[in-house]
Amino acid sequence: MRQSNRVRPLLVAFGILALAFAGRGSADQRATPPERRVVIAILGFVTWEDIARVRPPTLERLQREGAVGLVTRFSGVPPGLVASYLTLGSGAQVPRSGARLHSFRDTPPGPEVPEELRGSLVGQRFVRLASVQRATAGLHYDVPLGVLGQSFAEAGRRVAVIGNADIGLHELRARRREAAAIAMDPNGWVPYAAVGPETVSIRGGKTFTDRAGLLHAFRALYPVCSLLVVELGETSRAHYREESAEQRDAALRLADGHLAGVLALLDARDTRLFVVTPWADVGSDQPMAPILVWGAGVPPGWVTSASTHRPGMILSRDIAPSILTFAGLKVPAGLLGTPVRFEAARLRDPATYLASQARAAAAMRRGRTPAGIALSLVYGVAVILGTIVLFAGATDRLRRWPRSLLAVLILPAALALWLAVSPVMVPVTAPTSLRVALPLLLAAATCLPAGAGWVRFRTLLLLLSALSVLALAGDQVGPQFLAMHSPLGYSPVVGARFYGMGNELMSVFVASMLILVAVIWESVGDRRPHSYWALSGLVVAGLLLVGLPFLGANFGGTLTYGAGVWTIWVLLRRTHIRGRDALAIVVLTLLGTAVCVLADVSVASSAQTHLGRTAALVQQGGLGQLTQVVLRKAQANLHILLFVRWGAMFALLLPVVVYAVLKPVAVLAQMMQDRPALVACIKASVYAGIVGMLSNDSGIAVPCLIIGQVLPAAIALAAESGQQPLDLPSASPGSPRF
Repeated sequence: MRQSNRVRPLLVAFGILALAFAGRGSADQRATPPERRVVIAILGFVTWEDIARVRPPTLERLQREGAVGLVTRFSGVPPGLVASYLTLGSGAQVPRSGARLHSFRDTPPGPEVPEELRGSLVGQRFVRLASVQRATAGLHYDVPLGVLGQSFAEAGRRVAVIGNADIGLHELRARRREAAAIAMDPNGWVPYAAVGPETVSIRGGKTFTDRAGLLHAFRALYPVCSLLVVELGETSRAHYREESAEQRDAALRLADGHLAGVLALLDARDTRLFVVTPWADVGSDQPMAPILVWGAGVPPGWVTSASTHRPGMILSRDIAPSILTFAGLKVPAGLLGTPVRFEAARLRDPATYLASQARAAAAMRRGRTPAGIALSLVYGVAVILGTIVLFAGATDRLRRWPRSLLAVLILPAALALWLAVSPVMVPVTAPTSLRVALPLLLAAATCLPAGAGWVRFRTLLLLLSALSVLALAGDQVGPQFLAMHSPLGYSPVVGARFYGMGNELMSVFVASMLILVAVIWESVGDRRPHSYWALSGLVVAGLLLVGLPFLGANFGGTLTYGAGVWTIWVLLRRTHIRGRDALAIVVLTLLGTAVCVLADVSVASSAQTHLGRTAALVQQGGLGQLTQVVLRKAQANLHILLFVRWGAMFALLLPVVVYAVLKPVAVLAQMMQDRPALVACIKASVYAGIVGMLSNDSGIAVPCLIIGQVLPAAIALAAESGQQPLDLPSASPGSPRF
């Protein structure tokens, strides 16, 4: 009896433990997440400005409860409308091609059609797939057309398209069913599509989305499909019909009502909703499209990605890998897009804010061309004047030249500085004429004291180059305001770069650093025992600033900067570069680049810049991926050489540089004898320009900006001393040469 009393508590304890573990197991089983679903709602031709003006209630709710942002959709050349839809479904930019809006045809549906849709459900076939494949064949990056449809099909999960933007019922050319391009497989097929007349109605002779038919199809397909693309239709039809602003606002309200019906059917525990506009007019005041993400795992705040590293901005090619990642499917290697991330934030009126950001991006894009033309003209005039000075330097005529005319040679350095810092003085949304004219006036005013003889050229160049280096360095360490808003910065509309130091500002930074080092060395030289190593520290700090992933993040910039600064670093102690000196320059340049690459690849992939992602692509794809990167840059350089304003500047600059390097007469001969720092500066600018042209997408713009700033400045310094009586023989055989 006493023994049974001892056993009974043990049995009770074991029973309680068994129940606890059983309960835990059943709880774990109940907590197993269901299969994740993705719904893409197409809200065609809508901007954040439209949303801020109309204030549709469903979109207002998504702004409060989800993550929002801007989508930029092209890099270099804007795609057509169908190409924009194809980009969303492939995760890589699809160029313009022969694909038309009415390129989809009905086919029999896939197997196991839901009973309630039997007889109305069809498939969709993209009949222009061959023309798109030909257009992408010449690109030097992978374009996996139909990657979404293929990935879901390989996982045994269904995709479907619901709704259309047809502007008529019977004519083939009135069909607008390009939303199917997002969900198609590599053969251009979508197996389940409720896109027929049952999803539209006719009122007043116009076609509208039938909300009851749209939601009926959605109810039937949502439980059995993992990816659904829903074309809301109304806003796209208003665009195609070229309706008035009031009619477009009414269409947005109608589409918002359709979206409310879809939202009511979603399970936020396992579904993620993307509301996107596939295309935006890049020439308008709203060149970037809205995106709203809501549902499982989405906190209120901003969308961002490793492609942009900017809260509230992603690329259109980021959407496909975002869907695959959320659905638990493998993202194909080589895909250029990166999954969307979310930054939680409490937002006040995000629609108005994002509309203002889009307007600022449009203003910046408009200002780039006038600013580039002004810069090219100033650089061109300075180079031509410098050429004349080279010929005049061997005669007495140089001593009679007005100093104010020689001060023009300093204009490039002054204009580069004022253009770089112009956003501090003039808002980016100011008229383009003001944003270009003010830096021009300030540059001219800056050179006036030197032209009047109140300030020496050397003093002014020291001040200008130091201010340029400090301003750009402070900007990279800080919020990168100048890089994002300067006419020499990067344009988020073009989509070439979104963070760090762009190639134009990098070129200004390299040129300013070379001038700064040369002028400091001329002023101090060997008179201060530690000056050489102090300049070495300055050079290394600049290299890290250009290349580190959390600062400049410019891979080509590290090569360009390294080639320039290590050349001048060697030539400050040498009269010419020997073989082992050249080897040291190459090793130091590659070593600095390797440090920046290692710093990038050592962080999580979601935090890596394009530098780390490129290294990862090369690691996955081997030399083939590296070859594609090189060919892509070469193609971009060729385009800039042939079709961009920098081509004329390069054609003007190249013979002058070759002449100055190979035939050092007059002023340059004197420079080589008495001004070794200036000789080193010119040589370094040439080498940096060559490396920059070969390693950057901006191509010839890099040598134009570097050499076009350094060469006139060096000639100005030499001409200033050349105005004193000099015994300048022509270049003799014993004169040092480059």
